[in-house]
Amino acid sequence: MSTVSVPFRRRQQPTVVWVLLMAATVTTTWLLSKDAVGATTGTGATFALVGWKVRLIILDFMELRHAPWQLRLVFEAWSAIVPAIIFGFYLAT
Repeated sequence: MSTVSVPFRRRQQPTVVWVLLMAATVTTTWLLSKDAVGATTGTGATFALVGWKVRLIILDFMELRHAPWQLRLVFEAWSAIVPAIIFGFYLAT
């Protein structure tokens, strides 16, 4: 049995999400923007990370993790579809 109380875990959740967001920012800024990968691969990975970051912000900081499933489905779909459409426009040009 865990000795950590549930309220302690809830208080730590924003910190964990913030660390994940910062790690994703470092990845896109320092790794994907350099010549380590091709332009299309870097752009695609950046948009994938953008969708994931938006999802984390929506679920944890806007507190939609416990929202009704219909509302959550709309926002989860939005966080995947919008970056995919923008990346599609990038590929088309």
